[in-house]
Amino acid sequence: MIVAVLLGAMSLGACVDDNESASVTAVRTAKAEQLKSIAAMNNAEASAKAILAAADAALKNAQAEAEKAKAAYDNAQAEIAKKQIELIELQKAEQTIENQKKQAELEQQLSNLEVTKKANEQKLAQIAANMKQAETETQAALLRSQLALKQAEQELLDYDKQLAEAATQAEKDKLLQERQELQNLASTYSITVNNLISAQSMLSMYKQNLVYVEANLVTMEESKKQAIIDNNNTISLNEMKIAKYKLYANYTQDLTTLSNKISELDAEQERLWDEYIVANNAFYAMNVDVEASTKATNDIQKDKFYQFAVNCQYMDADGNLQPIEFCIGQYLPASYYTRSGKWYSYKGEEYTQLRTFGDSIGVDFPKSSDFVTDIRVVENAVNDYIDMVNGWSTSNKEQLKLYQAVYNGKATKDMYDSNLEAVACRNAVDSTAYLKTAYNAATDATEKADLYQRYKNALDKETFWKNQIDNYTNRLADNDVLISRVKDQWDMYQKFDANKLVLQAKMDKRNEQNVEEYKSKVAAWIVSMDKSEAYNACYTELTAAQTIYYGNNGDKGASELASDIKDLEEENARLKKDNEDISNITSQQETIAGWKNRITAQEAVVKAKEVAVANAKADLDAAMPKE
Repeated sequence: MIVAVLLGAMSLGACVDDNESASVTAVRTAKAEQLKSIAAMNNAEASAKAILAAADAALKNAQAEAEKAKAAYDNAQAEIAKKQIELIELQKAEQTIENQKKQAELEQQLSNLEVTKKANEQKLAQIAANMKQAETETQAALLRSQLALKQAEQELLDYDKQLAEAATQAEKDKLLQERQELQNLASTYSITVNNLISAQSMLSMYKQNLVYVEANLVTMEESKKQAIIDNNNTISLNEMKIAKYKLYANYTQDLTTLSNKISELDAEQERLWDEYIVANNAFYAMNVDVEASTKATNDIQKDKFYQFAVNCQYMDADGNLQPIEFCIGQYLPASYYTRSGKWYSYKGEEYTQLRTFGDSIGVDFPKSSDFVTDIRVVENAVNDYIDMVNGWSTSNKEQLKLYQAVYNGKATKDMYDSNLEAVACRNAVDSTAYLKTAYNAATDATEKADLYQRYKNALDKETFWKNQIDNYTNRLADNDVLISRVKDQWDMYQKFDANKLVLQAKMDKRNEQNVEEYKSKVAAWIVSMDKSEAYNACYTELTAAQTIYYGNNGDKGASELASDIKDLEEENARLKKDNEDISNITSQQETIAGWKNRITAQEAVVKAKEVAVANAKADLDAAMPKE
């Protein structure tokens, strides 16, 4: 058996002749390097496992944050509905001063709840953006592990120095045979590890998509679209593999010709691999300057109408934010800020891939939330609110007039006799001054003490009335501010559609800036994908040829290849059926159930891949020298 020969060649004695040949020394040195390569392959596998474990932990944290934010959002929504009912009941009741105060308090509470709801809505959007960024970083880290795995595999198969030092043709033939067998084992291990990484990565994305749907971070339609994209990417890759495998499924030529083909493909895949590494490193090393689009995003989020329409907040002239008055806020159409990755499509000769670069921002106004209230109803609500505030001002002015009279005016109606007749009296300022003068003039100790106490009491009253004047003066000023604010908000409401167009133009410009910023990065990705496609196509064909070559004159190899083709075709059929089922989904509950089913199925796939990796690793370890 080839493995037995390989083991014999690798098992070197502990004692070495000082005069051993150069070829033996080269073999000994090479074996040590091969052990390092095996360790590097194992490290790459362990690294990928650690990366995915960290990603899974981060996803669980994000899920917990999303659940918390969604619960706060739902609670605010429920409280809003509850308090709206309370407000309606108050509006039906007799409009007393006390009733109006309660209405004002309720409207303030409702405005605050709207802000809370919007804040948690924004938090959910940020969580979604963070999850997208984390997924991108995870995929990049996994690719680095796969690159390290491939590099270690290449180094493991570096027999050039040994072949150059070989003294005889017999030694060269044995080394070539050893290299071929080791290549088969190393390739099998590398392929199974990559398959496991891909399966685990897919499982991670499925779990992430489930979090998106459960927390309402994406719409049902967006979730369906993503699921179909994932399936179609896998289908495209599988179809490429099937096409390459079928080139060798009915192979009838002699093994010498096939061996030459393998050597040709092996050299070609090494060349393509080197080109891919250069292109891929250039792609990942390229930094993107997003200063312009970031500034534009910040400016948009500080926009007065943006705060009004999206966050239910009013920005005053000083840039301070307050909740929108409920008389308008209750009629605003639902809206939410969106930030999603910008999709780019790679369409190669063999398969198609989709990827996001940069992002697009927007404000979504669901059709179900279009203005359904006659604008005259809103106008009446605004006028009622203004009338209510003016009513407060009228009452405040009357109180202020009285307090001013008591403080330093003609306070003829402040005090009453036993018959409830008005009695003229001094105002607070005059009374304090009078008592102060009397106190200073008094000489009798008892009288002086009495006047001092009366003076202190009068001073307290004067201070009290002065505070009341300040309080009601401030109330009147606050009422003026309320009316000014609601009029400004009413103006924005009336011009809602025009303001939307202006805001959209700002966001379009910002999104165009972001596209321009990522233009070079996207171009580098296309180059990298071209190199990747060329390498994958060659590597897949090489794998098919090796499967035939190492399979007892084609019988076992062809059978194995046919089995692989069947598995790929069955997977594609399942994915196409899954796409049909996804297209027919009509509810969020069905979407959630669909992702849960995919997760369960993918977990089984991962377990099978783990077994395959363990077996391939054991076979490769068995072929290596034990020291």
